Amino acid sequence: MDHMRQTLHNVGGQHQLKLVNFELQENHASHETQGLSHKHLVVRRGKPFKVTLLFGHQLWNPHSEILVLEVWLGDMSERIPVQLFDKGPNPPGWSAKIYPGDMRTHSATIHVCSSARSSVGLYHLLVHMETINNRKSFAVGTFVLLCNPWLRVMRVLGIPSRVVTVFNAAHDTDGSRNVEEYYSTKGEKLNLSKDSIWNFHVWVESWMRRPDLSAEFDGWQVVDPTPQEKSAGVFCCGPCPVTAVQQHFLNTPYDSSFVHASVDADIVRLIVRNGHVVGRMVETEWVGQLIYTKSIGSDKPENLTHTYKSKKMFTSIRSRLQSRQLLDGPARISPNVEVSLNVDGVPSVGDSIIICVTVANKSSRPRVLVEHLDAQLKEYNRNPRESFWRTHKLVDIQAGEVLTLYHTILPSEYEAVLAGNDIVNVAVVLKDVRTKERFLAVHEFSVSSPLITIQIEGGNNIQMKKEYTTHISFINMFPKTLSGAVLTVEGFGLLQYKHISRLVLLQPGHRIVKKVSIMATSPGTKLLMATFTHSSSPGITSRSFHKVSVQTE
Repeated sequence: MDHMRQTLHNVGGQHQLKLVNFELQENHASHETQGLSHKHLVVRRGKPFKVTLLFGHQLWNPHSEILVLEVWLGDMSERIPVQLFDKGPNPPGWSAKIYPGDMRTHSATIHVCSSARSSVGLYHLLVHMETINNRKSFAVGTFVLLCNPWLRVMRVLGIPSRVVTVFNAAHDTDGSRNVEEYYSTKGEKLNLSKDSIWNFHVWVESWMRRPDLSAEFDGWQVVDPTPQEKSAGVFCCGPCPVTAVQQHFLNTPYDSSFVHASVDADIVRLIVRNGHVVGRMVETEWVGQLIYTKSIGSDKPENLTHTYKSKKMFTSIRSRLQSRQLLDGPARISPNVEVSLNVDGVPSVGDSIIICVTVANKSSRPRVLVEHLDAQLKEYNRNPRESFWRTHKLVDIQAGEVLTLYHTILPSEYEAVLAGNDIVNVAVVLKDVRTKERFLAVHEFSVSSPLITIQIEGGNNIQMKKEYTTHISFINMFPKTLSGAVLTVEGFGLLQYKHISRLVLLQPGHRIVKKVSIMATSPGTKLLMATFTHSSSPGITSRSFHKVSVQTE
């Protein structure tokens, strides 16, 4: 779908729907469907997407008019009444809601969610405004509803398949099997590289014979249903033999080199000044730290890292490559100074963040160093955004001495930009005042959200079609009063609609609570999700997920 689409039809009345914004960029990023179509909006089943309606002279009045969306696929159609956030239960199947703050003077943003069982295809979307005496209809365009059909189709065909998650997955855009990162001399990460590190990426493995390659490549094959790069001119990835990745057979067809980089690329970090590289380091263990799938018969993860990475075979090769890179680069890294960076504990929103920099001077002379630190927010799949904290100082270190330098980021220095579970990239650059050598260390961490407590009377194993009382609570552990506190509880297959509790002011040490009655309509594992927000820091959202096991008897 075009990013913005003009209305095709307008019927009667003062209302005129001038424009429909399908929020193409945001929706494609949220649904990981970038590059699949430049003509249509492509979204996944069972996951909400946004549509913004821009009106001409008069906004839709929810008190006197009913706003209804209608989706068409061939001869099938479904009408979806648009609901306000806190009004009534969700209709079965498709839903459409407007949340607080999404209604403006001449526009409204609707969050549309398809049924998880909807057919995959090209849908047409219409908007209806209905009163007792009148109805206005607007045909606004089309979108593609996408699922991840590979896993289900392969299993239906009797082919074993499983979902695999790669943590710290590299996105190598130039085929070098390295990911380059650029930093300023003050530690700020620069947006100069098209390569990136995703905090995680998901693909599918399917078990296949490979007569087209060789019997040694039989077994698990990587297939990525949401590829981020073109392969042979089209957006696809695989089927790539996992054995080819592990054994380093990177000329094997079907994207073996790209998949290898995703799980085992080296990160080359460069310090630049006035367009010149003045320092560099190579990180070999950052990418593909964990590769997991779900264990058979349980929700516990099964570690697959060893099936992709064989350290024993390639340690000597990688060491030689590293040595060549370090020596041939424009700036040599001295082995006489070592620097590392970490965060003390696991900080939570509202806590001070303690950063520890350890410097070891292994040379035979004292050094005077200038230390620069920089902290930035990091997108889950791209480079960091703006810096929100910086500091610098002089450091005197004696020959053979090891120093640990502590720095504190106060809540007041990050709460305006940092929300719960955001990823932070912090870097330190040390410069030797005499030799002009520079040394770099990088660390990424997340700030956890404040805890929401969910307790089910009688425990987490419940019977189908029986009611169970559930208590949800949030304690304000911040040293200040929170205004506009909202606690929301929802759970597909357990609750028919969202339950909301509100407080105008939530004092320090006080709690906001919500009691709900849950009832499972089908057996299996269900999830309750609780969300806490407040207007004092709108960007901070706390979420808690609680697993519920539903039995038939």
